[in-house]
Amino acid sequence: SGLSATDDVRKVLASFPNESRPTSGEDLARMLVERKVLTEFQTHAILDPHGQRLGLGQYVLLDKIGQGGMGSVFKALHRHMRREVAIKVLHSDLAESPDALRRFQREMRAGGKLNHPHIVPTLDADQVGDTMFLVMEYVPGTNLALLVGQNGPLPIEQALRYVAHAA
Repeated sequence: SGLSATDDVRKVLASFPNESRPTSGEDLARMLVERKVLTEFQTHAILDPHGQRLGLGQYVLLDKIGQGGMGSVFKALHRHMRREVAIKVLHSDLAESPDALRRFQREMRAGGKLNHPHIVPTLDADQVGDTMFLVMEYVPGTNLALLVGQNGPLPIEQALRYVAHAA
């Protein structure tokens, strides 16, 4: 998959006694996750014959962190800078829709122009093959939909603060 150098995988394998070395791809994947060479998300994608593409240009996908109407959002790592970012990937079926493509391109241009402390900065936009994507600063934590889904409605003061920040 190109996610890990062959030497890194060989080092992990060599660290186990012969009797406890992996005997299947699943065993090897589990060991690579335990050793933090790969993430769970990556191993599932590698083991799935129709799995998610894990490299987009200079970025390696680490985990899926969100899903929306236009695309999926992934935590990723820039290969050379070793910087974690968030990448929004346009759904492949929408890439064939001129309207969806225009909306995504408009989001790309708008994101590149915005600069505000309450808006996640857009760092890059690119296309690899037929996959269009938008690269944003990665902000760890949860999102509002998940927060409300887990905890129920927010106290009014907290909800008003969030609305004011978003506005």
